[in-house]
Amino acid sequence: MHFRTQIEKADGILICTPEYIFSLPGSLKNALEWNVSTRLFETKSVAMIVASASGEKNFDSLALILETLGANVPMGSRLLIQGAKGKINEDFTITDIKLLHEIDSLMASFSRTVY
Repeated sequence: MHFRTQIEKADGILICTPEYIFSLPGSLKNALEWNVSTRLFETKSVAMIVASASGEKNFDSLALILETLGANVPMGSRLLIQGAKGKINEDFTITDIKLLHEIDSLMASFSRTVY
């Protein structure tokens, strides 16, 4: 119940996930699907980021789950980061300028839907 309370209290939700075997990590999938019987996501603005080597199947799966939950996920609040390992350095600093701009754009879109 604590997880549902946190969702209910949140102004918005940012989900950032890797791809595991062409899908969401099982714990994230279960946590989201645990809310199918509720209406908690129907009033929430959500931004989603998938960072992976490819990530397309996870990205589509996450979008479908959030749509099923009734979450508001505008196109500008969705980001697929393909080849993620090559866009950060050994200190985990993002080195790809285009990606930095994409993240800024996503956060601006997300902020507009939350406030």
